[in-house]
Amino acid sequence: ILLYRVTMKRDSKKNEQFLLSYVRTVHELFGKHENCLIDNGSLLEYFLIELIQIEHPNIRKILLSNEIIQNNSSETSNESSEQKSKLSKVIDEIEQCIYCLYGLVLRKSKMKYLNDHNCRSLELTLEKASIVFYALRPKQLPGYEGRVCTITNEVKKIS
Repeated sequence: ILLYRVTMKRDSKKNEQFLLSYVRTVHELFGKHENCLIDNGSLLEYFLIELIQIEHPNIRKILLSNEIIQNNSSETSNESSEQKSKLSKVIDEIEQCIYCLYGLVLRKSKMKYLNDHNCRSLELTLEKASIVFYALRPKQLPGYEGRVCTITNEVKKIS
């Protein structure tokens, strides 16, 4: 963690790219020796929060204040394909961390891309669930579209 912190301070322009490759490399090395959950998974939890911070920059403040729901409507949803590709890689690594920590498969279609490091998963507590919630939460929450008409034209014809 010390090496990571020093490197992040030196080159702030490449933080996200460095973070992703650093987390992936360290996680793979620990995974080869089935040591992902060393010290009750504190290293993976630390990496998970750092990765979530790429998508949700204020995650530390929110997790410390226990605010669960907050709508960031000021953020724009127009992202370049390069940003989407980067976020896709970040999400893949987040899913790998969650899989190793808690044994949760977030999307069945991604199951074949997850590496099983043969480590005993931890129990997902309410406190830790807020981290998983922010990992899954979309960047911008969908808006409320009002009351949906439940009586369709087909139902009217039957009556």
